[in-house]
Order: sequence, then structure tokens, then C-alpha cells
Amino acid sequence: MSLARDRFVGTVAAVVALVATVTQKFVLQPLLWRVEPTALAFSVGMLAFVLALAGPVGGYLWLTRPPRRRPATFELAPAGQAFVVPPKHTVRGCWSIVMMWQAGNLIPYERVPDTDQIRLSTVPGVVPVFVALAAVLAVLAVVGLWLPGESLVLTPAGVTVRPALGRARDLRWEALLPGGPHPGGRLAMRLLYRTPDGRTKHLDVPLIHLDVDRVFVATVVRHYADHPERRHAIGTQQERERLRSAYTVWRARPVAVARPAT
Repeated sequence: MSLARDRFVGTVAAVVALVATVTQKFVLQPLLWRVEPTALAFSVGMLAFVLALAGPVGGYLWLTRPPRRRPATFELAPAGQAFVVPPKHTVRGCWSIVMMWQAGNLIPYERVPDTDQIRLSTVPGVVPVFVALAAVLAVLAVVGLWLPGESLVLTPAGVTVRPALGRARDLRWEALLPGGPHPGGRLAMRLLYRTPDGRTKHLDVPLIHLDVDRVFVATVVRHYADHPERRHAIGTQQERERLRSAYTVWRARPVAVARPAT
């Protein structure tokens, strides 16, 4: 699934969560007040409350489900010589759905006295405040999903980590410590480097937000850190094919990976 379609599906799922939540509060809840016994009505109401979130999240994850393995390759930069790891919006999409669901739950309502009808809260000042908060959450949910995502860029000069918000971080190949990075967990890859004053520091690359095989990207970064003679080819189609073929062979005959230098 393309990134644009991933975002579109996430937006639709978030809107569905909002509509389902409002429907549960203003349509289903009044009907449940007429159901006996009360325990049954409460159970159905809680189930609907949970499904208003779980349904859109589950549908989104099913429609955007990744292949068995994340891709062991890079994209070529449209301008300049570089390998680019594109973002993966699955986590952000889930958060957008949760935020939209919460926006629906912020809308204040109350039971009309002596009836089985529901209405917006009549407490002075409550409706404008909470509706405004719900609107802010809804806007943030959609905008956050469509903002440029995190990315990792490899160039002949070094590594650039671009967060969704904030300034990009650049590390020259010469600054990376040899022997690393080690393929870590699914959340992040730690790059160890030495500052100009000799101190050892680290930069965590958020692999959970990147659409790439974690072992592949760690192996490639370590390869270029240890082999400066290959860096000039970064960003070319020939080099991309070489890396992909070599990694396929390596996966067929895995070898022990050394721990990173400290």
C-alpha cells in the first residue's frame, strides 16, 4: 500500500471512529435506557463504547497490514545522490484514530428529565468549551496523519535522520564508531558516534516509523561505516541492486553479528 493510500485509509478510519462514538452516545444510549435488565443494557453499552474504537483501529490495521517482512531496500532520492528510507504511518494512524475517538467522547450530553431522550449538556459554558476541545483534537488527528513522516537518508557524506517535527540530524560516516550499529529491537536503531571533542554519544533512529527491514538497514549502515571505498556509490541504482542481492544471500546464510563498539 502506498503512503498516500495509507494516510487516506487512516483518515477514513479516524472519521468512522468519531461518527461511531457520537452515534453510540446520541442514538444507541437512549435506546439502551429502555432495555431490561439493566445489566444487559450496561453490557451492550460498554461493548459499543469499545467497538467504536476497536473497530476502526482493527479495520485500519487490516487494510494497511504490511507484508511478512518490511522491504530490504531503499528508495532513490528524486534529486541528488542518496538512499531514502520512507516513513511508515501505522503507529501514527492508530494514534489519529484514538484522538478522533476521544474527540467524540468529549462532546457533553445529558438525559432529558423524565424521558428516554438525550441532548447536549445544558450546563452554562460546558458545550462551547468541550466542543472546541473536540474540534482541536479532531484537527490534530488529521493534520498529524498527513504531516511528512520520519525518514532516514544515506548519502556519500553520511547519515541524515529527519524527524516528523524538528530539525534533521546529520552524522558523517567518519564520526560513526566502527562495528555498529547492531540490529536492535523493532522500535529504534542506535547510532554511536564520536563528537569533535572526543565524547561518545548516540542517536536513536525510530525504526518503528520507517518502512524498512531493521536488520538490512543496520547492516548497510555498518557496511558503509567500515568501508569508505564504497560510499561514493550510495544513491545509485547499481549500488541499490548490489545491496539487495547481497542481503538476500546473507539472509539465506546468516552469520553472527558483532556487538557495536562502545
